[in-house]
Amino acid sequence: MTFALILLILLAVILGGALAWTLLKQKSGPSNEEFLKSINPALEKLVNATFVESLKTLGSQNEAFVGQSKDGMTSVLAPFEQQLKALGQNTADLFKQNAALKERLQISTETQGELRKVTEILSQSLSGNVKTQGCWGERVLSHVLESSGLRKAEEFELEFSITVGSSKYRPDAVVFLPEKKALIIDAKTSLKSYQDYTASTTEEGRDLAQKDLVDSIEKHIKGLSEKEYFKANEVQSLDFVFMFIPIEGALSLALEKKSTLIDLAWDKKIVLTTPLSLMSSLKTVSFLWRQEHYNKNAEQIAEKAGALYDKFATLSEDFIKMGDQLETVQKTHSAIQGRLSTGRGNIVSQLEGLQELGAKNSKSIAGELKQ
Repeated sequence: MTFALILLILLAVILGGALAWTLLKQKSGPSNEEFLKSINPALEKLVNATFVESLKTLGSQNEAFVGQSKDGMTSVLAPFEQQLKALGQNTADLFKQNAALKERLQISTETQGELRKVTEILSQSLSGNVKTQGCWGERVLSHVLESSGLRKAEEFELEFSITVGSSKYRPDAVVFLPEKKALIIDAKTSLKSYQDYTASTTEEGRDLAQKDLVDSIEKHIKGLSEKEYFKANEVQSLDFVFMFIPIEGALSLALEKKSTLIDLAWDKKIVLTTPLSLMSSLKTVSFLWRQEHYNKNAEQIAEKAGALYDKFATLSEDFIKMGDQLETVQKTHSAIQGRLSTGRGNIVSQLEGLQELGAKNSKSIAGELKQ
């Protein structure tokens, strides 16, 4: 209810009361009770009319207020409705993503389980079998070489025979470098001590296995150094040899026990490598080979471009010469045509004169020559 409506109702009440009071004051015959009864219908009519008019005003104002409130609520709730729809869509997408993630986790769990089984089988098959360990290490080395981008039989060879003095050796791999250089790699598989370490349940057992692992690597460093692969007759080897350990954890465990292993190996011109570090080195070699091939291709392109330029120069000379010759032929053609048909006393006119004199002929001269 607005202020104007309240004021109107109050005014009607005041007017009605004032009118009643005035009439009471002026009335002298009948008693007050009778007078009130006589004017009561008039007052009720006035009050009712005022109240009805007030209700109409209130109704129209309420309708306007409801319309305004509806529009205001619609404008307020519209963004909220959009947000609810977006929230519903995001929730649906989230459920889909959760389902996909659950499926991936399921696959990952199954894969890990299978990998664990394969690892256990591999561990059991390699345990204590030196020959099997050696073959496995060579297989890992071969996989690293092939994955590096190098081409077998062109940029690397497995079990390449070399001769050092009077001794013959077959290192596990030889990587050929540009400028006729070579890098020799020898695999060392130290699984026994490493497996003993991982399988041990006591600190004393792990310490003993770790020491055995260090001793095994040091022994192989010494034996590899004595072979002097870098003096091979068949290849121009670098001044050092890569000693490949196919298990990252084995080298880390050995260095944990004796951090000077790398320096000890380097002093004997041996570089200790694992699949990760060897892959980095081989990627560099692969890049050098790509640069070498690019440079060779560039030289061949330059040579072929020079030869093509020379051919075109010769062709242009012949083309100009042919033009000169065509011009000479054209002049000769014009001179012959003059003697035949266009020049003074040409042959065609003389022959036509003979025909007019009665020469017997079975063919006619081409019209183009008579013109």
